[in-house]
Amino acid sequence: LSSSSAASDVYKRQNKNRQKNNHKHIAKSTDCNCPICGEYLFTSVQTVTFMDCRHPIHNKCFKEYIKTNFVCPTCHKSLSKVDWKYLEEEIESVPLPGEFANAKVLVLCNDCNAKSTVKFHFFGNKCAECGTFNTTILEKIGFPLPGGNDE
Repeated sequence: LSSSSAASDVYKRQNKNRQKNNHKHIAKSTDCNCPICGEYLFTSVQTVTFMDCRHPIHNKCFKEYIKTNFVCPTCHKSLSKVDWKYLEEEIESVPLPGEFANAKVLVLCNDCNAKSTVKFHFFGNKCAECGTFNTTILEKIGFPLPGGNDE
């Protein structure tokens, strides 16, 4: 092998490793408590992992947490791509009572941070921008008032 060929091979390996390990160093990223157990992460002897949203958590706590949750306990972004088809089918198959026919909600999407006004359903409210159901209701519009009078 020529020296230029060897250097090229080393560069390719390094570049491949950089792409594989593409991470951003965030200063003081573990200068906080684990959102599950509350232990200070910087001095913890337990393995710390970073979720896709870049929030740190003990690996052991994370493995237990994701058994029953799909959002980051800190910022509420989805931890992985979720297939919402089942929930959409459930919403379509369960009509709302008549008094909620015109009910809408202003939602904040926890994944894309967009606000949108969408048709309300008890099972979930879909973001009009990215299609996720990982939303928070900010305002209710056209909801029936207690006692049967509409807003």
